[in-house]
Amino acid sequence: MGQTLTTPLSLTLTHFSDVQARARNLSVEVRKGRWRTFCSSEWPTLS
Repeated sequence: MGQTLTTPLSLTLTHFSDVQARARNLSVEVRKGRWRTFCSSEWPTLS
């Protein structure tokens, strides 16, 4: 009751600033739209 389905993709989008910070530490630029597209195409079960 009142529970929502949580997926790995929704978790990374919710905490996207953490994802970006980790990517920056690895010298990688990550954008939210491209992240969503990449995750959906590479791992269809995550979305």
